Amino acid sequence: MVLVILIIIFLITLFVISMIMINVFGRKKLERALNLMRNGKYESALAILKELYAKNPNVKLYNWYMAQCYENLGDLEMAVVEYGKVALSTELPPPLSLIKAHEKLGVLNLKLGNLLKAKHEFETVLSINPAHALAHYYLGEIYFKESNYQKAGEHFEKAITYDDSLTDAYLKLGKINYFMNHNDKAKRYFVKAIEIDRNLHEAHFYYALVLEKDRVYDKSIVEFNKALEEERFRFDCYAHLGSIYRELGNSEEAVKNYESALELGTDDLKKLLEVKYEFADYLIHVGNLKRALELWEEIYKVQPNFKDVAHKLEVYGEISKSTSLTRFITSSREEFAKIGSLLCRLIGVSVERYVFIKDDLLEFYGKMRVGKDELNVIVDIAKWTIQVGELPVRELLEKLSDEGANRAIFITSSDFTEKAYDLSRIRPIELIPKKELEPLLERVFKKL
Repeated sequence: MVLVILIIIFLITLFVISMIMINVFGRKKLERALNLMRNGKYESALAILKELYAKNPNVKLYNWYMAQCYENLGDLEMAVVEYGKVALSTELPPPLSLIKAHEKLGVLNLKLGNLLKAKHEFETVLSINPAHALAHYYLGEIYFKESNYQKAGEHFEKAITYDDSLTDAYLKLGKINYFMNHNDKAKRYFVKAIEIDRNLHEAHFYYALVLEKDRVYDKSIVEFNKALEEERFRFDCYAHLGSIYRELGNSEEAVKNYESALELGTDDLKKLLEVKYEFADYLIHVGNLKRALELWEEIYKVQPNFKDVAHKLEVYGEISKSTSLTRFITSSREEFAKIGSLLCRLIGVSVERYVFIKDDLLEFYGKMRVGKDELNVIVDIAKWTIQVGELPVRELLEKLSDEGANRAIFITSSDFTEKAYDLSRIRPIELIPKKELEPLLERVFKKL
């Protein structure tokens, strides 16, 4: 009996010693695996962890580290599987926690595009800790991707409430308010993002857009130039700078920036064509019809039905054949006024004053002698390429009575519709189309 007891004690002792040895051996193997992970040798570490897990599948620490190996090796699906095993546990040893496991599952599902699963994981995190800033941030990201800006904004607001260093949350809040035309709020968020990270070029870019929209051009130029430092914003920055300098009347800088945008190019065809079209229209106003025609031709080759490009090529192509019409159409504001005054003198109108109705439409007020009578006259001169219809002619005729004038004259670089000509036959208005304007311009430019 004593022998039996001694044998049992021996076996128990042997078992305990064996378990201690196994645990020591296991800890050493785990430490070796962790050292390999620290050195970036994830495949070797994974092999050891799999071996340890096969011997003791209840140790969730092995699943955690295997998940990290898979994650670093780019196998996100397998990482999700291993983190999922950790998340199924009710009790986890340090440094593990359910919050960490669900947060990891949320982040990886977000990367994999599984938005619904990611959303569920982050909501689980918030059910454990409602003040978890990153869970709110990532839920904001998901709703932002779904264009649910109201929900996204709510979560981003909570994220910065619990952690005011989340730069991207401020950036996203700025973008949301920019999209919703809440410019003042958008500016505040972009400024905060920039205060945290001066090199956050996306914040500089969107801040510049808001400033441009509010016509705060000097500050907008500074911000666009800062955003230019990041390659993905360069095309848009150059295009917007071109537009701003155009508004400021700085043609040299406008042309330089538009050309820089086109030289750089973009894969966004629609955006590229829009910039070419905008630039070509501007070139007409600064006197470079040749370059404008080149740009319209480039647009036409790619997309013949883009806006009115086909019409512009036809009309301006014809105008380009006439030196006088080309100079007239591309004249600056100041030169247009001089040309208009000389045209009025040629047709016998003594100009008293004039006003720009639009950049391409001048209205002169003066007198004209017909026989012994001196008539009050209004002359409209339009640098237009489309036919002048009935409405502009009627508007000019209405001004006759308002101004107490006796006669009206409408001059255009295009032509008039039949209805416009019909009005001229029964009302005191003379219409001068392109074919009659051209010889007048030749005489004008001899005097300039």
